[in-house]
Amino acid sequence: MQHGGESMAKEKIKRKLNKNNLPFRLNILFLTVFLAFALLILRLGVVQIVRGADYKKIVDGTQEKTAQLDSARGKIYDTNGKVLADNQAQLAVVYIRHTGLDGTKSLALSEKLAKLIHMDTSSVTDRDKQEYYVLTHYKKLQTAYEKYLTKSDQASLKNKPAKEYDLLLKRIPQNVLKGFTKQDMQVMAIQHEFNQASNLTPHYVKKGLTEKELALIGEHLSEFHGTIETAVASTRKYPDSQYFFLGKVRDIPQEKINSYLAQGYNRNDKVGVSN
Repeated sequence: MQHGGESMAKEKIKRKLNKNNLPFRLNILFLTVFLAFALLILRLGVVQIVRGADYKKIVDGTQEKTAQLDSARGKIYDTNGKVLADNQAQLAVVYIRHTGLDGTKSLALSEKLAKLIHMDTSSVTDRDKQEYYVLTHYKKLQTAYEKYLTKSDQASLKNKPAKEYDLLLKRIPQNVLKGFTKQDMQVMAIQHEFNQASNLTPHYVKKGLTEKELALIGEHLSEFHGTIETAVASTRKYPDSQYFFLGKVRDIPQEKINSYLAQGYNRNDKVGVSN
């Protein structure tokens, strides 16, 4: 009997100890859950607030986006089957401007592409030289503004960034726009073409690539992250250099570019013009 009584007493003590430990264990569990949620909220704060802008740039740069290249126009024949208007294919390099691509990144692409192709530099303007000077001499655009624009200029154009930038370029003195190397001019010629492009609208940088240039671009395409592609450009060809009597197909006339853009055309499009 005594042995049985001792066993019952021990069992009661054990149960009592277990009951006393239960709140302690629950407190440990609640504390663990609380700390886990606190860490999760802290991590979300870092992702959304501290690193949010960086992650957004990464996402914008890796999204799949569709850009459209125009196909060749159809041939035109007369009633006897004679070709009146044909197409001539040319190897070309195309620039596709991505959203958020600033001047510094655009310049880096131009410098990289300039090592692969040779450009005609006759299209380079004073504005191209001014912009190239600013981008290559000032890591931060604000530094250039502070040097060439007065505080009054900056204050009056605070909400007009395009006009402020135009004024900055006009203030670049002519004496610093001399002594550019041939390679500099190549970069500026490419940058000139880049500046004609609209977001996600393919723009021909150069038509008539050599096979060597095409091969070089192909070897380095992955380095451009979708901003540079090769294509086959179609140019209207008329037998015996005689234009089709109804007109011809050419680039959009410069004096009509705004009108065509308003109708949904791209700067790269070909349109019919009268003889």
